[in-house]
Amino acid sequence: MAVPVANINESDAAFVIQVDVPGASDPDVVAVGNKLKVSAAVSLPAALLQAGGGTARVLRRERARAGRYERSFVLPDGVDADAIEARLDAGVLTLTVPKARPQAPAAKKIKVVVAAPPAAAERAGDKAPGDKAPRPADGDDDEGAVEDAAEEAAMQA
Repeated sequence: MAVPVANINESDAAFVIQVDVPGASDPDVVAVGNKLKVSAAVSLPAALLQAGGGTARVLRRERARAGRYERSFVLPDGVDADAIEARLDAGVLTLTVPKARPQAPAAKKIKVVVAAPPAAAERAGDKAPGDKAPRPADGDDDEGAVEDAAEEAAMQA
């Protein structure tokens, strides 16, 4: 199995991978997780096999290679693997791997739980059952009410 040569370039919008797969007519490109795998089967052209009456002897072969090509690439974080495009042109497979667009954090509304309002009697400043001192109304300081109740109790004694 041959490992094809590749060039990898980066732009602001995408990574572009160019893989040489001469003689391949239908390469497979599979993205799984953060890995991108390219594979292709290549057979020698019939014209090359039939040269010299079908008994051609290969003296040197650099361009056409029979067999399989396979190469894997690890994709970086921040790419949109669902939008990868592949194009085969003249034995060069060009893969365009777009970068994911940064997404602004979504605004999230936080639910505020409001406590039940105090009973009507408590809002009016009346004594609640069992209370010995009057309750403060609308955020008054509680300490003054306690002191007033203590003075009132001392005067009654």
